[in-house]
Amino acid sequence: MTIVERFIPPPPPTPTKFDEWDARSFDDDKFRFDNLAIELQNKPDSQAYIIMYQGTDRVSVRSLQVDKLNKRALNYLVQTRQIAPNRIQFTNWGTRVHTLY
Repeated sequence: MTIVERFIPPPPPTPTKFDEWDARSFDDDKFRFDNLAIELQNKPDSQAYIIMYQGTDRVSVRSLQVDKLNKRALNYLVQTRQIAPNRIQFTNWGTRVHTLY
């Protein structure tokens, strides 16, 4: 191995989309977070990035619902599912209109 080969950085990790859903109730969210926890446990070198949007309805905007969901989700993943908090990153991406299925 040459000196140049030793200093070539490894390629960046490839992100993989795991799931996407509209939050309806925290019981439903826990099911999704359980699946995420299993995935993180199966891949101990992986990192979770959870992207959340603030709803545009009056109740969501006024109550800052997305901040509450972030705290509740982090608490559930760390305390109940035993995932290290440094493996979970929450990102708020502004508002998005809720879609109905």
